[in-house]
Amino acid sequence: AYAVSVTVTDVVSSATTGLTVAVACPMGISSLKLQAKFNRVGTDSCAISGTLPSLAATASVANAVATLDVGDAAVVLQLKKGKGANKSGSLKVSLNANGGYAWRTYAFAERGDFAGGVWSATLQWLPTQNVRVSFERFRDIKAYLDAESDHFVATGSTLSATWAPIAKLGLSLRASQEDQSYIGADVFGTPNRRDAPFIGSFVVAYAPRARAAFEFAVRRETRDSTSPRFDYGAATASMAGEIRF
Repeated sequence: AYAVSVTVTDVVSSATTGLTVAVACPMGISSLKLQAKFNRVGTDSCAISGTLPSLAATASVANAVATLDVGDAAVVLQLKKGKGANKSGSLKVSLNANGGYAWRTYAFAERGDFAGGVWSATLQWLPTQNVRVSFERFRDIKAYLDAESDHFVATGSTLSATWAPIAKLGLSLRASQEDQSYIGADVFGTPNRRDAPFIGSFVVAYAPRARAAFEFAVRRETRDSTSPRFDYGAATASMAGEIRF
């Protein structure tokens, strides 16, 4: 808006008055960039959102018009169809899989050589914006290098779920189970060692303020082994808090 002074005159008299004139200016936006700093995963969220007027339940969002509120100014955008676009505008079920072939050679072949397929597949389900459920199945060659040098073939599954009922609260549940077949004998002449570890955890994260966050976690871990000296079971509970000034 602009302040304008207008003067009307003739040969006898003149009059001056002030007017406010609004001029419509065309504006083009080529891209919108969102920069967000999350305080804690699962408790903070942000999004650029718009409205699609008169959109039928079976309509596609491709090429639809969305109106965004940017600084109290309505900006109309034309949506384009991209990879993975569907009629609902979001992909609620996804599958990610990969595979390969691994070779491992060892100075004592009977103790450490390995050749075989390795793979993983993860199925993820997003029933709502606040709930995430995933299931993973895998096969890989691993080793606890901080405790033992022996490698093992691990075949297992992991189930996890997260729920954020409100922006300040996040709940997560995770359970993992493996069948670990060690490469080579534990001691020459003895059968191969096999372990079956299980890990389950539950975490509650609460961030009442931007500079304050609290977390409570419980964890249960067990391992059954063909070598009894490797059997164990443990349960822990922990609480942590962070306040930034």
